[in-house]
Parts: sequence; structure tokens; C-alpha cells
Amino acid sequence: TIQYEPSKNLTMYGSFRHGFRAGGFSTRATNEVTLRPFLPEFVNEFEVGLKTNSRIGSGRLTTSAALFLQNASDVQKQRAAAVDTDGDGTPDSVFTVVDNTAKQRNYGGEFEASLSFDTFKLNAFYSYTKVDIREGRVTLNGRTEFEQRGSPRHQMGVTAIMSPPIDPALGELNFIANVTYRSKVYLDDFEIQGLQPGYELVNVRAEWNNIAKSGISAAVFANNLLDKTYRIGVLGLIAEGLGFQNSVYGEPAMYVLEIGYKF
Repeated sequence: TIQYEPSKNLTMYGSFRHGFRAGGFSTRATNEVTLRPFLPEFVNEFEVGLKTNSRIGSGRLTTSAALFLQNASDVQKQRAAAVDTDGDGTPDSVFTVVDNTAKQRNYGGEFEASLSFDTFKLNAFYSYTKVDIREGRVTLNGRTEFEQRGSPRHQMGVTAIMSPPIDPALGELNFIANVTYRSKVYLDDFEIQGLQPGYELVNVRAEWNNIAKSGISAAVFANNLLDKTYRIGVLGLIAEGLGFQNSVYGEPAMYVLEIGYKF
């Protein structure tokens, strides 16, 4: 890593990293498919970034921006494999296997900003990630794997925290609101049925900490306030020939009262 600070409010850097993940095989293998070994994975990562720190009136603004490029070889990926165990020519069992993508390039960037005052704080972020399989893209039963599986191309969010001034003898009040957004993401390697469209989540919270210096705190909050229905995982076995798909969903709207005591 090379870092340069032309002033106390500005930092620039560039870095290079080399990563390695060991190869192996399944120690619980019971057939030829699960017994196949997988290769070690290597990655070279390049990153450049810029950080700033400045005053805005009575507040302070900090920002951080970075661009990255990862060149990876023999990328290890976990997949579901349908196997014919009884010899009738029809897949009847599902096993988890690890295989390798010959060459893959990931690139993108991220930006974060924080604006702080005595009674108010605003945080925001945005990230972009692109996955590009250069060699070894897998085809299964006429379907080609999705490159961007598990990684949304766009993510962003904003968090606002308001702390109104009250008598310190009464404790500390905080009101927090958070909004995040993820663009569409493929949750399965091959199946369009595993596509999760873009969605936003809204969380709010009000808390009263160290009430009257007693160590007792109370909070009410709501997660997924808009009650969005969204998936966070998929086990798809349509392309593998078994004809079904299992989905894992994120938490629905939740309204909570929380009481705590610190001692």
C-alpha cells in the first residue's frame, strides 16, 4: 500500500493484494460427483482511493471513495448437483459440490459520506460491483450461468440520526431512520426463477438511553417498515432436472419494544 497525505484533510492511496484459497475435496463424499477435488483459488486485487475530512459550519464532513479491480483464477463456487444414485437415468438426489471458474474479473467502486453536527448525523453510501466471467462460464441443460449471482450491481443507503438536546440527568434521546436499496440480483446460478427484483428496506428506531442515570434504556423500533417481501437465498433445482426451487425470505415487518439495563 502506498499512501500520500498532501494535507491533514486529504488522503490518497493505492494498494495491491494477492490472495489465496486452498483447494481440496469433500471429506463426506459418497459418490464420484462429490469426490471430485477442486483447485486452489488465486486473486490479484488493485485499489485506489481518496479520503477527505473538512468543516462545514459547525459540523464535519468526511468522505471516502474507492475503485477496485480483482483478477481471479480458479474461483471456487458452491453449487447444487443432482445425481442419479439408483442407475435409472433420472436424477434422484441432490449434493453440494465445489467447482472452479477458470478466470473471473470483478470491478467497481464505492462512496461513503458522513455529515456530523452536535445533534444530527447523516451517513450515506453507494457501491457498484460488476462480475465478468472471462473463462469457464458453465452451461447446464442449455442454460448458461449468471455472472452476477449473489451480488447486486447497485447498493445504496442513507441513515439519519437525530439526538435532541435534553438535560443530561434525564439520559440521552436518539431518533434513527435508515433506508437501503439493492438492485436486482440472481440468487441461483442458472434459473431466471431465482431473480430477486430490486427492493428497498426502511427501518426506524427511537431510543432513550441511561434513563435518569439509572442504567436502564428503552427503545421502540420497526424493521422492514414497508413490509417488503424479498428473498435472500435460493436453492434452485429446476435446471438440474428435479423441477423445484426452494427460497429463503428476509424478515417481514417487525415491531419491537426493547428494555435493557447496563451494570
